[in-house]
Amino acid sequence: MKKIYLFLLSTLLVVCTAGATVVNVRTCGAVGNGVTDDTQAFITAIAAASTNTGNTGGILYIPAGRYLITQTLVLNRPRGLIIQGEGSMGYCADFWYPYCTQSVLIWGGAAGGTLMQASGAYSCSVRDLAFAGGSTANRAGILFLAVSITGFGNMINHFENLSFSNAATGIQLGQNVSDTCDSDMSFSFVNFGNLDAAVRVKNDQGVDLLFNYSFASNCQKVFELERSGNIMVNNLQCSNCPLVVEVLGGGRTCGTYLFNNVRLESSDGGATSRCQLLRSYPVAGTAMIQFIGFQDVQYLWYENIAAQSIPLCDVGPNSTVVFDTSIFNSYVASSTGSAANPATVILNNCYLDYVSPDNITYLCLTANTYGYYKMTDCRDGAKIWKNRSKWPADADMR
Repeated sequence: MKKIYLFLLSTLLVVCTAGATVVNVRTCGAVGNGVTDDTQAFITAIAAASTNTGNTGGILYIPAGRYLITQTLVLNRPRGLIIQGEGSMGYCADFWYPYCTQSVLIWGGAAGGTLMQASGAYSCSVRDLAFAGGSTANRAGILFLAVSITGFGNMINHFENLSFSNAATGIQLGQNVSDTCDSDMSFSFVNFGNLDAAVRVKNDQGVDLLFNYSFASNCQKVFELERSGNIMVNNLQCSNCPLVVEVLGGGRTCGTYLFNNVRLESSDGGATSRCQLLRSYPVAGTAMIQFIGFQDVQYLWYENIAAQSIPLCDVGPNSTVVFDTSIFNSYVASSTGSAANPATVILNNCYLDYVSPDNITYLCLTANTYGYYKMTDCRDGAKIWKNRSKWPADADMR
């Protein structure tokens, strides 16, 4: 059905004028050979597709090709715009560009630039497209940036079957303090590769963000959550990513982070490299973080002497981290709180290997004076720990 849909798009007689139902970037002058600068053709096509009759937006169709972009493509207050490519490739590194036969946008502008920016986008979709950050010499700073403008946030937008590679940042929500409404977005089947940060959330009210089926490889960070928000991540695979989640923000009304079925692995099982799952030090407010069905695949961690003191989760003041039905093969968490803002870690029905609450050499949990933890119904093989905890009495918390 999808192939039929793309075929119809490619064969429609479309014109590069405002009001057209389908605007093909090739009709607007794009070449897509990876050498010709296609920036102006895309600017023209975006303008035409974004001003469809009734302000509902049309379809910006991007046939398979490698499109060189040298300045930021701005989506200015689009409503209902659909950006439709012909498939994305998981990881378009420099040496793969000639072989990327799907729809690929390649940054060719100044180093640190932004490839695409959505300002005040509402109910838009981006599908079947690859964003590549260009050569190492002029690597892009941000591949997709969403910023709020006066009276308009970015919301009710959907992104599907995309890849982001070879840049400082893949997706960034918010840029300034005033960007308060980059929210209500969903991302499905997204690949991230060779990025400093796959996803950065820098705005207040970065709420109702959903990620389904994501894969990240060789990213220094996968989620950098600088400001407040509530996020759900389902089915995330991370390979060779030094840090998966960094929580720097929180709040009484928007500081919840839920991760379902996250798998963390390194190429050598952790024998020479140590990937961390979480670092949580919210500057303001509280951060409530839950992992369900987490899998730590670093089963050779105990061979890595340099990494044995590095916890999988570095949990700081005002953070609560909960694991349910998860599997661990390494040092789980360090809980480091303060008198005013304790830190807590809770494990329920989890399986531990190589580490335990009894193994002095390989403890599963550690805590400072104001750091606390609980274990309930956790086991290592046949051994079950019904309850283990370092937890204050009620009186100690008053």
